[in-house]
Amino acid sequence: MEVKWYLPTGPDVGMDVKPMLCEPARAVQLDALYRQHGMELHEIEPQAATLAEQVYAYALGHFDCGGWDVIVECWSLQQIEKALSVWDDTSRGLRNATNLEDAIKNTALSVCVGIWADQQADAAVEGCTGDKWCSYHEHPDS
Repeated sequence: MEVKWYLPTGPDVGMDVKPMLCEPARAVQLDALYRQHGMELHEIEPQAATLAEQVYAYALGHFDCGGWDVIVECWSLQQIEKALSVWDDTSRGLRNATNLEDAIKNTALSVCVGIWADQQADAAVEGCTGDKWCSYHEHPDS
């Protein structure tokens, strides 16, 4: 899995903007969205970061994909660190993730993200009450 560091720039980007990690194809999608709002996404030099910081940066780059928004909005770096354990069948115990791909695909964190993605998809289809606060799809009367 190839991921690179990107940074949004433009007049509406605040001082607290953070670099994000994502795949080049995802960056193209994000750049198209940013350009609609007068901003751009630029590839930047690799950033030195702990694995928890890399996971957070990946979550930023995938905010609207499944359950990664919950990580960005609700989890601290310490909580992310604690969730980066992997069930290892060879040792029949837990081990820590060693790289970003391992962290986002094989950890307790990835299980949580998958569950939230499923819940969001279910809510979009079945749980919509039709009120104006529904963010899953457009409501013409809202």
